[in-house]
Amino acid sequence: MESGVRIKREPAKNFRDLIVWQKAHQLVLDVYGFSSNFPKTETYGLTSQLR
Repeated sequence: MESGVRIKREPAKNFRDLIVWQKAHQLVLDVYGFSSNFPKTETYGLTSQLR
């Protein structure tokens, strides 16, 4: 998992500057990438629950 976190020493100008948002966004991207390999039969089961 790539970090992608940009640390600044100045106040956040928008929500994308928040480290917590950056980490949560990366988690979402990882989950979607991982779950895209699930079988199509899981679309409304495990896949939708993870996402």
